Amino acid sequence: ANNEPWDTAFDLLSFIACMTNAGITAFSSNAFALWSSHHRVLLFIVLEHLAIGARLVISFVLPAEPEHVYLLRKQQEALVRRHFSGGGEEDSNDAASSSMDSPGRQTAPALRVHDSEPDGHDEDLL
Repeated sequence: ANNEPWDTAFDLLSFIACMTNAGITAFSSNAFALWSSHHRVLLFIVLEHLAIGARLVISFVLPAEPEHVYLLRKQQEALVRRHFSGGGEEDSNDAASSSMDSPGRQTAPALRVHDSEPDGHDEDLL
């Protein structure tokens, strides 16, 4: 899914958060109060690289869109494409009803509406 510019904004924000958290840990923590400034700067650089590296690994390992959501989106796009290309109303209705049903769920029966004409002839409206 394309959520620009939000995807870029949140990616940038996550990198800034990694650097901010590393800076808070290295320079504000009492655990490193006895370290020299030089060592704290090195600690900041190491923590920042570890946090950004972990963030990048996680972003490559875990997909932004789960596979089942991707498949449903592609199925919906195919139905829309078939409908707009004149693939037939019956085909798209059958495919839509079968694709949206969960296992064990029964579909509603097709309804037929009849109009009785004054001359005695019945007419299907659907």
